Amino acid sequence: MRVLGQVLNPVAASRQSAALFVPERQNSGALPRRHYAREVLSAICNLQSAVCNRNAPLGCSRFRPALVLAFFLLASSWLRAAGAGALTPPAAAINDPAAGQSLAADLRRPPLSEAEIRGTLKLRQRDGSTTNVPVKFWNVFAGNSWQAFYAVTDTNRSETLTVLHSPNQPNEYRLTRGLASNCVATAPLATAEIWQPFAGSDFSLADLGTEFLQWPTQVLVRNEMRKNRACHVLESRPAITNAYARVLSWVDVESVGIVLAEAYGLDGKRVKEFEVNGLTKVGDRWEVREMEIRDLKKRSRTILEFDLTEN
Repeated sequence: MRVLGQVLNPVAASRQSAALFVPERQNSGALPRRHYAREVLSAICNLQSAVCNRNAPLGCSRFRPALVLAFFLLASSWLRAAGAGALTPPAAAINDPAAGQSLAADLRRPPLSEAEIRGTLKLRQRDGSTTNVPVKFWNVFAGNSWQAFYAVTDTNRSETLTVLHSPNQPNEYRLTRGLASNCVATAPLATAEIWQPFAGSDFSLADLGTEFLQWPTQVLVRNEMRKNRACHVLESRPAITNAYARVLSWVDVESVGIVLAEAYGLDGKRVKEFEVNGLTKVGDRWEVREMEIRDLKKRSRTILEFDLTEN
């Protein structure tokens, strides 16, 4: 389970730092309230990106959140003074392939430590029927590589997905499937096979392995606010179209974690939506409490709910 953030030593946000990112008002008069509010929110993205760039050797996942919090509070007072509501900043196009490759590399980094988490797959079909399936996740380090395991076991079946992540190498997928008393392990799966569903859910094997982060085309297309978070928008495209022609991911600037993703088919229509529905602080770490994936063609959805009480 990827940790979404760490609490580090707090730092104060000075007025001088804030002034570097907020446009000055012209002498001819104040900016319109809506325009100024959007510029303030856009400045948040710029501030967070700039701090991450200064701390690049440490990675953005070690970004100091206290600075962001102070700036958010300062910006909120400006918005109230301007009489503005919750507005989305202008999404200016960036279209930077180099920045996109760097962001995708950050997202491919291994977890900070080995862990085991239990949860429940809640499958909801088009007709409204639901099925709950217990699931377990754990990860193991092996040299420069690491393995992620996803397992379900009930009275009718046993299914375990193993994804091997190695630097500068394609992901390797193996699936063990069968009755609990007679499981059959497979050889590494071919590319066409990794798009099958995991345990009858709307998550494919490739979805769990975040296969789209391995694709050759990764472009940072813009920065914008989404789910009340400052986000980078990453576009991923495969060399050869498979189940998806492209994926758009909204990556939280502070935690470098994906909070929303949309998968598109060849016709340009969305086929799946992925969303983090909430974050939970456990000790000094932020973890995902629940993830949801919606299959827009089948009109079904699966909620992956984690049991974090044991951790």
